[in-house]
Amino acid sequence: MVGRSDLESIEIGEMVKLKRLLKKPAEAVCVLDSHQGSLSDTKGPLAEKINAYLAKKHYVDDDLLWGFVFVEGNSVAVQVFETSERLGLCKGRPNLSKEMRAVECASAGDAVVTRVYRFGGPCLLFGQAR
Repeated sequence: MVGRSDLESIEIGEMVKLKRLLKKPAEAVCVLDSHQGSLSDTKGPLAEKINAYLAKKHYVDDDLLWGFVFVEGNSVAVQVFETSERLGLCKGRPNLSKEMRAVECASAGDAVVTRVYRFGGPCLLFGQAR
């Protein structure tokens, strides 16, 4: 899991390895946008495990909610965040920069986040280090 204040304290444009912010170990991290009850871009065993968990838990979100999914071994956990003036999730272009590309899931060691200004406020971009 990740502390909300840790995410809010990321400077605009600063790219941070998500593993550095984790409070518990994780092998993989995925991101769920609002109204996304399952992974859509990710395929394979990881996606099957997460989607089965989300279906079993009846994961439902609304316009203001987004979340991270953490996988460690057979354990899956979802951390939901409410969008606020200080922190929201924004989707990025697949190729965000030379250092980062937007993905739905990444290994915990490769997952990175950055904050940018979009639509008049700060939001978080999730991706994978290149």
